[in-house]
Amino acid sequence: MYWSGLYVIFQWAMPVVSVAFFAMGVIRYFRDSMSDHCKNLARRSLIAYGVHPGAFIVGLFSINLLNNVLRPSRSLENVIFLAMLLLPSGLLLLASIYFGLRSRSAAGRRVALAGTCVIVAVLAGDLSLLNLLSGRMAV
Repeated sequence: MYWSGLYVIFQWAMPVVSVAFFAMGVIRYFRDSMSDHCKNLARRSLIAYGVHPGAFIVGLFSINLLNNVLRPSRSLENVIFLAMLLLPSGLLLLASIYFGLRSRSAAGRRVALAGTCVIVAVLAGDLSLLNLLSGRMAV
């Protein structure tokens, strides 16, 4: 029972912490003086993190279109659902972490932490937050 409580805390608190880290990263991006190279990498990290919810939303709309065309079995539908939602968003989060750490700036490191928090939330949870956001059962 104790470990399941920790999973719920990670699953629901980490997205909030992630948004806080992202906000701190944006503030540091505009306040700190950085070299052009560091600023470019930090900007890429900010953009990748900012776009990852869009990839999730596009995945939600495309999964419904794909299910209408293919009419897959329930198990195949779950695999397609997870792949179309988690893969593009996850790749953008990994890119955000990579660019953030590579920028070697405070703004980039904070955005990398924001991306890491989202990944920890998804891995720690049983995808019930994802199910709540998408309105369907995944697994």
